[in-house]
Amino acid sequence: MRTVAALAASVVSDYTRRPELVSLTEAAVRTAVVRAHSVNFFPQDQVVGQLSYPVSSAASSYTLEVVGTLLPRYRAIEVVYGVDSSRLPVEQFEYRKFGDLHDASGALRTSVYSIVGNVLRIAPARATGYLDVIYYALPEVTNEGNIYSWLVDLYKDDVVAWAAAIVFNRTGFNDQAANLQRTHVDSFKELLTSSHLTIETN
Repeated sequence: MRTVAALAASVVSDYTRRPELVSLTEAAVRTAVVRAHSVNFFPQDQVVGQLSYPVSSAASSYTLEVVGTLLPRYRAIEVVYGVDSSRLPVEQFEYRKFGDLHDASGALRTSVYSIVGNVLRIAPARATGYLDVIYYALPEVTNEGNIYSWLVDLYKDDVVAWAAAIVFNRTGFNDQAANLQRTHVDSFKELLTSSHLTIETN
């Protein structure tokens, strides 16, 4: 675990020399952490969220609103499973764009889901009332400033450099910001993409 305050102190001591910019520097750290995790869809960011919905014999599809609230730190869905009351899988839903939920004859497809903004719509073959959603979650940064991020644990110095670039950019030092972007941030993005899109197994 790292803290926003500790990373901000490193931004100041290693790059900006602007200790008076406390709020800006801490905001830049939070932004850099989120941007780093958003470089790609990393398996390490996947978590399982459990959702429920009321089953109706008259319904062929169901809408779950405010998914971003129901799934903590929600970023994007990887896969949706229908599960029974014991959380055992019943069916896997296939993603379809909202306008492609019906087949050529106009019938509603089954075992499909769509996500539009903050709204999840499912059309189950067997409605159980329960879903397991595997999704990509943003890192947890608490109100107390604690950062729970595998990426920050591994690449603290790169995140600090990214935060410094943000501070320079927001304070009008565009040359310094561009230099850090070129020498640190761009190569960091490439490293993340090349090294962390699969999980090694023994």
